[in-house]
Amino acid sequence: LQKLSLELCRRNAVHVLASDAHDSVHRPFGLNAAYVVMEKELGPEMRDYVRGNAQQIMTNGEVIHGKHVQTRGNRQKLFGFFFRKG
Repeated sequence: LQKLSLELCRRNAVHVLASDAHDSVHRPFGLNAAYVVMEKELGPEMRDYVRGNAQQIMTNGEVIHGKHVQTRGNRQKLFGFFFRKG
């Protein structure tokens, strides 16, 4: 799941990070850890981009859409596990 999530970020298909708040005792948010991984794998610019969009949402602002960049093959490679035969 992390690999797919990072690839979606690389393709600018992710504009915010979020966590459900249904059970903070048994399923902690983990957003700080996600931001650390994002910064390590994708750089501080991507981290700041999604954080900035989260702030925009909280203040009823407009979400900034990143420029779509395809970094790897085609859509089938991205969602390859859906296309497996057998």
